[in-house]
Amino acid sequence: MRMKNKTNISKFKPLKRLIIQSNFKNTLEQLANLKITEIKEDINFGKSDVAYDKNKMNLTLIGEDKKKTYQMDALHGSQKINDFPFIAAYDESINKFSALEGVAYLFSHAVIYIYKEEYIPTTYVAIYFFTKAHKFKTENDGIIVTDNIPYTSKEIYVRDKVEFLKNIIYPNTLLFIDGPLIGGDWYVKMITAIKDFFTPHNIIPIFLVKNSQSSIIVDSFSELKGKYNSDLHWAYYHLKRGERTPFFLYRDIKNPRNARVFCYLKALEVSPIRVEFHPITFQRYQSIIDGIMDIIYYLMLVQGSEKNPQLRLIAIAEKYAREALHLFDLERVIKSSKLIPTINQERFGWSV
Repeated sequence: MRMKNKTNISKFKPLKRLIIQSNFKNTLEQLANLKITEIKEDINFGKSDVAYDKNKMNLTLIGEDKKKTYQMDALHGSQKINDFPFIAAYDESINKFSALEGVAYLFSHAVIYIYKEEYIPTTYVAIYFFTKAHKFKTENDGIIVTDNIPYTSKEIYVRDKVEFLKNIIYPNTLLFIDGPLIGGDWYVKMITAIKDFFTPHNIIPIFLVKNSQSSIIVDSFSELKGKYNSDLHWAYYHLKRGERTPFFLYRDIKNPRNARVFCYLKALEVSPIRVEFHPITFQRYQSIIDGIMDIIYYLMLVQGSEKNPQLRLIAIAEKYAREALHLFDLERVIKSSKLIPTINQERFGWSV
């Protein structure tokens, strides 16, 4: 299936944008007297695999033999890029500020588009303060009173992530997303977006996971169980450089909406990555999946880092997300009563 370009690319160029949450300044003003006790920069937030019950899951091999491997072609991948009108990648960076009164998170969401020989970034920065103390409750939706800060903070993070992507990503885009498809109950928002927004607009979201401790495969096959510490351990020794495993379909029996099609890919002589598709995406674009896998392999070779093996586009998105956070010395700004005006725009109020 070749992607059809419904947009006049000759007249298209993504805008370089830094978008600040509409109530960013107001939230900071209300946090001016926080007693910050700890700052953690670039925390791992919402990218962990979901813990699973092996008795309540179903794993199906898509193919005849789990031992079979598939050789990828980087040259073919570099050529197949031209089949897609738009290619983009998403990553985020998050700083956490613990205070006696609660926890503040500074979220930075970044999307990078390839445009000719340029990387075009759009970054969205938001701050939220989560607390159990009801005295902080206001009309400001940046101040959130909740009895479950870990759950609510991740719910807000996923909500903003999904809304950001829905408003930024153009139709007919091949979209690479750093992190798993399923990262908790909050990810029903992402699954709903794939069904109701991405698929109708011919957007292909692909999720890439590094450093996973998942053991779904090795726990599911008796000949692998007890021989390997994790699926990554098995994939590393099973694959040669430039190869991928067959695809597997994972379903949560208790909650069938939690499903994904995935494989492991070894681009360099380091730990492989896991590549995930929602089953709807995989089924609809099955005829071009091999070409997409070649593109992923090519973009990993372009990055060429054995210390940090990932797609070149995602690595660049990560840098922009981090740099956006560095624009704000948040501890100083929070404690200051004289705030410097920031770019102020209605949240997700732009048009695509």
